[in-house]
Amino acid sequence: MIKRISIIFLAVVMIFSLVSCSSHSDEEIIEAAKTLIEKSYVINEIYYGKGLPITEEDSLGFASNYAIVDTSCGFATVEDIKKATAEVYAADYCEHLYILAFEGISTEDMESVSYARFIDDYTDKLTMLKEIKETGADLNRTYDFSTIVVEKCVRDMATIRIQSLVDGKEDKELKITLVYENDQWKLSTPTY
Repeated sequence: MIKRISIIFLAVVMIFSLVSCSSHSDEEIIEAAKTLIEKSYVINEIYYGKGLPITEEDSLGFASNYAIVDTSCGFATVEDIKKATAEVYAADYCEHLYILAFEGISTEDMESVSYARFIDDYTDKLTMLKEIKETGADLNRTYDFSTIVVEKCVRDMATIRIQSLVDGKEDKELKITLVYENDQWKLSTPTY
């Protein structure tokens, strides 16, 4: 009987060791989280905030809803935005952002339509929707990095807990999930 209990115990320990995050230290996850959260502020502003700076030049030569993006901001194409997004967010979350920003969204009955925020199809320049509607995202949220705790890590997914601040004042403690894709940590939950 003791031998059977010992075997079961060893089997459980082996299973946990196989699915644990032993190849990723807490320090590695915390440093990745800090870097990614900092980078996410810029990405969140592109998708949910003011977008990118625009020029006074009309994108199509007549009054249209899109204006040309000022390339001095570092983004000249939709691909530039996608590349910066993929450096921060996991592939699944990126797909959601890409639809929102580059295709637009509408309800089946077409009562609610959200146009693509960015287009570079009509000209050889990146254009942005001039009048961006309020998204409801809380972009004045930041994080107190001294409070990061790795809550759990299983294989290539980690969950951290961190204190958030809104307008510099303590708000909620939030959980943020990271995934390890293509040999890099990425955020799989939003940070706004």
